Amino acid sequence: MVRKLALGLIFVVVLISLVSAVDTEIKVKTLADHKVSIYVLKPGETYALLESYHKTSDSVGAASVVFSGGSSGSKIDVKVDVKKNNVMVFSQRFEDYEIGKPIWIRMDYEEITGTYNPNLGKVNETVENENKTVEEPVAEDNSEEKIGEEDSNQEVTGLAVSNDMGENSSSALIYIIVVVGVLGFLIVIFFVARHFMINEQGVVSGINVKTAVSNNRVVNDNREIHRLQRELESAKREISKLKKEDKIKEIERKIDEEKKELSKLRRENFY
Repeated sequence: MVRKLALGLIFVVVLISLVSAVDTEIKVKTLADHKVSIYVLKPGETYALLESYHKTSDSVGAASVVFSGGSSGSKIDVKVDVKKNNVMVFSQRFEDYEIGKPIWIRMDYEEITGTYNPNLGKVNETVENENKTVEEPVAEDNSEEKIGEEDSNQEVTGLAVSNDMGENSSSALIYIIVVVGVLGFLIVIFFVARHFMINEQGVVSGINVKTAVSNNRVVNDNREIHRLQRELESAKREISKLKKEDKIKEIERKIDEEKKELSKLRRENFY
């Protein structure tokens, strides 16, 4: 029973730990065809490694991994090494990232930053291309540029809102799963404890029944012993009585024989 309870506790703890784990996507923009080593560290000055990944950047210099661990809202640091033919090209530690939120890092000859925003770069490129295609600045073109800027701002704002909504829904889902796991754990504890108490009561009642039966047997055995003792004493008395009667008969027989012998002697002396 204790073993089942321990297994149930371990299962619930493992389930809660798995449910509470949050995925964090880490993307690195660097030089193409380079070895990229990504180290996930505990925040702080000491080097406390949580997980490490080793990738090779693709033709556009992108490398990405997913860190599964920790809980939503916790902090981590990320260290990135970029090598080519075992020669270190870049090495930098970036700090204070929140678990559950995507991480973008850029490490190349143009920029080294831990807050790289690829969407902002695309928006700037689009604006530059639109500016290049404009040949004659007229009033209508300015209005179109303003509309384009407003559309771009709306796209960026909509992306931020959708990210916030996704993070809130993910946090709510994690909270619901954790609550369900805790309730399931409490239910398992309740039924296991109840089963254990029922078994204990059954054992105690069984012991009481066995004790009562044993006491009854002892009383009956004592009565039987006393009865057998009385019968034995009676048998002894009967045997003693029989022995006395046999002795009396033997004495009487001898007396008769003596009488007969005496009578015989008297007759012989008379004649």
